[in-house]
Amino acid sequence: MSRITLGLHTPNPRDATSFYRAYGPWSAVKNQIDILPIEAGPLDWSKSCFIDALFLHRPFSPTHLDMIMSANRQGIPVWIDFDDDLYNVHLSNSNHDLYDRPQTKDTLTKILSLADLVTVSTQHLKLIYEKHISSLSKIEIIPNVLPGNILSDIIYRKIKTAPKKIVLWRGTPHHEMNLHFYQDCFTELMRNNTDWHFMFYGYRPWYIIERGNPGQSAHSAAPNIIEYFNDLQSMQAAIQVIPLVDHQFNRSKSNIAYLEGSGIGGSVCVVPEMQEWKDLNYCSQYKPNDKQSFVDSVQRVINMNFDARWKLAEKAREEVLTKFVLKPSKRLELLNELLPSL
Repeated sequence: MSRITLGLHTPNPRDATSFYRAYGPWSAVKNQIDILPIEAGPLDWSKSCFIDALFLHRPFSPTHLDMIMSANRQGIPVWIDFDDDLYNVHLSNSNHDLYDRPQTKDTLTKILSLADLVTVSTQHLKLIYEKHISSLSKIEIIPNVLPGNILSDIIYRKIKTAPKKIVLWRGTPHHEMNLHFYQDCFTELMRNNTDWHFMFYGYRPWYIIERGNPGQSAHSAAPNIIEYFNDLQSMQAAIQVIPLVDHQFNRSKSNIAYLEGSGIGGSVCVVPEMQEWKDLNYCSQYKPNDKQSFVDSVQRVINMNFDARWKLAEKAREEVLTKFVLKPSKRLELLNELLPSL
């Protein structure tokens, strides 16, 4: 077989979605195939003559559609990938107005109809996107996992020191609605557990922080992604909470927060009883949209004795490192199916 060259496009090569779905996983096979980064714009012969297939992560715009149509005309197979439900971006998300435009949804549907292969991160996303693909196309689930090729030093670093009495939340302003919905829960937990510290990493929910005792809660800005993982591990938080509101957009979310919290941070995670989380074995679960259930789930972990909580965290980390670290064979297999003649 000839060596394959894959054209790779993602809207932001440096963001977390690229880390998990584009540049991150494809870098794991850089010794087996060639990767050619492709910027958004016309896919003319000066680019297409070097590639055997085109991979686009999160395509949605007219420019992306033009790239795909050009690849189709030149006989270049197109693989597109999604890790969010772009048809149902929630009103609370700052990108809602862009994705909710009828033109954007029409463009997205045309993009899906022209792709040779569509991959998604969850079963829920497969149900959303498979309605729009061509009968000649294929849709596959590739779950999100930790890119061990990039994070090996951090992932397999032995955590030698004991967890601290910290309840950690990590996220971005896109998660503000989730925090806002559960804000009274955080207030109750802070008031009932004055010897615990509450850390918000990546976004400052002032409406929660101001309710706690002085110095009981804090905010830290998220740096670049590698520093973020180092911070997550060095923070030594005993508990990481993942407050999610049950709505259409959130149902497409994968369990990345659990992989990071338990696999990297060594924390016991508090997670919602939703499809992508229900089969996790070493965590505390709550009923989504049930505020009392959320409080009880966090408090249950706080009330555990130190040794039991640490043992649960160690089991969770072992589960992540055993089941949820990148194995690039699935992507290579799908790429070879796209290019049977090479």
